[in-house]
Amino acid sequence: MPPWPSERQRTLALYRSFLREAGKLPHAYLTSFFRIWGQDYIRKNRNEQGLLTKKLRRLQQERNRLESANQGNRKSFNRVLEIAYGQRGKLRHELLETILQTPGEPPPPRIIPAVEKSRPPVYSAALSALLTSPLSRHPRPLKSAALDTPPTLPARADRASEEARLLGPLSLRREVNIRWRFFTDQKTRINPEPEPKLGAASEPEKDSEDSIIPEHLRSHGFAEGNIIAQLEALTGSADARPPIPRRERASHSLPPSSSDSNLLTASMPTRWLRRRYRELLGRIPILTAKPKSSKSTELTQYTVSLSHRAITSDNKGSKDRIPRASALDIEWVRTAEGLREKKS
Repeated sequence: MPPWPSERQRTLALYRSFLREAGKLPHAYLTSFFRIWGQDYIRKNRNEQGLLTKKLRRLQQERNRLESANQGNRKSFNRVLEIAYGQRGKLRHELLETILQTPGEPPPPRIIPAVEKSRPPVYSAALSALLTSPLSRHPRPLKSAALDTPPTLPARADRASEEARLLGPLSLRREVNIRWRFFTDQKTRINPEPEPKLGAASEPEKDSEDSIIPEHLRSHGFAEGNIIAQLEALTGSADARPPIPRRERASHSLPPSSSDSNLLTASMPTRWLRRRYRELLGRIPILTAKPKSSKSTELTQYTVSLSHRAITSDNKGSKDRIPRASALDIEWVRTAEGLREKKS
């Protein structure tokens, strides 16, 4: 009877299986992302025997998710895309840290004068735009007044209110806690934009060395100003039409139809993959800095929009998703109109 495999052998076998599933993903960026993730995970959690039991179970779950995604499971594939493009996981937290930065802005005054940690949270211009936009905050956007006075804050916090006069003013420590709890909760309700540079339009560009995007991801196109364009390229052309059937091409001596999604290499249907990427674009907001004059002292303001190739629950039946009519389509319409006029 052969001996039972050791913990080290089980770890190596599972790691090799994880790498095989990552290699089957339909895009080079996805393959590179999860291979690097697996290497970092093994390096960080290994010991002399292998991986700890809990860590081994986590790697098994990730491997099963990749296998399910490669088999065409919609939920698993959407999760893979969200992790790789900063909508979940560690990369999402790094993108949020960039959005939360408020360089050059003085800290707010303390709520409790003698306690330094009693300063209320600061909503940056980028975070405020994401929280108040229906395109990036779910289930519904906040009102601008909620950023100054959270709806969870009792009316007693205003010492001039009737409730404060009858019941006494709210504890300052409790006010600090309520403001920070509300701020922490709102950070989890937005979809961050995978663009690390959120400064004013007039600021000089930073070097790639200062980017939060790792080098191995930038080498596959995950770089500033290129993320949305890369995703739109993976969705195919906006005027893409169904391929011409083989018999019709042969009868008209037409060349073989070429696909505009050569970037995707997988056994799954290309149309199914393009649709998943378009749904991902519907969950990624685009922050655009409003131009301001050099003499203006106001903070940079942002507008939130979505890619023109995005699919959301609001535009599934819109006319924007219908491809443009070709010359052949227009000729058919004119022929039908002429026949209708003759009958009338």
